[in-house]
Formats: sequence, structure tokens, C-alpha cells
Amino acid sequence: MKNVVNDYIAGTLSFFDVQGRDFYSNNIVNKLSVAVTDYILEFRNKTSNLTVSVGTITDQPALGPFGSFRVSFTPTLAGMFNMHLLFNGLDIDSSPYEVTVTPAAATDAPSSTIVNINSMVHTTGDTLVFVIESRD
Repeated sequence: MKNVVNDYIAGTLSFFDVQGRDFYSNNIVNKLSVAVTDYILEFRNKTSNLTVSVGTITDQPALGPFGSFRVSFTPTLAGMFNMHLLFNGLDIDSSPYEVTVTPAAATDAPSSTIVNINSMVHTTGDTLVFVIESRD
């Protein structure tokens, strides 16, 4: 595979390209007889092996004559994961790949929205106590 990196940022759209190869490791140069939907990308927790995120794989004829695919995904959790590239449920190439997803940087958001502090009605001058929890 080309353009595969091992470090990603949570909440950021990422992608890499895959060139399909035959049994003898030659580039596929004619149309595949399988649907792209037979290919799946999964991020699995390294400890529990539970799938925590998935991606899409689309045919990219602009990358080559045939057999070129773009794998895109947005990791949603920070941590260490195994990235599985699957065809009909089986790992392909050197899958799974060990990847690290780092938290996104905190932003200096100028405003925020409070959704239902509680069910009481408050008026001007009331003191409210709440916690703002930043997320990646």
C-alpha cells in the first residue's frame, strides 16, 4: 500500500490509496469482478478487539487504470488501535496495521451552547454552577 501513515488525529478526515494486486503481486490492470462494498475498513480497540470506527473504500480510476481504491475515514476516539483492511471479512495485505489516534487540539471557541442545565426556571441574578468539559 502507498500513502499509509500510522498517526491520525481524532475528528479529522483521513485517507490513503490502495493499489489492488493479483496473486503474483502484479497491479490489477482490468476491471475487478468484485464490488467495492466487499472491502471494509475497521478500527478495532487493541485490547478488546471491538470495532470503534469504520471507513469507506471507493473505486478511484483516476489513480490508475483499474484496481485503485481510496480508503477514507474519520477516527472518533484517541488511542492505540488496530486498523483492519478487509476483503470479504479477511485481512488483506499486511493488515492489521497498528495506528495511533491523537486527540484533536482544543479550540478557543468564542461561544458555547448549554443544552438543558436542569428543569428549573432561572432568572437574572441566579447563580448557576456547571462544568465545561472539553472534548477532542
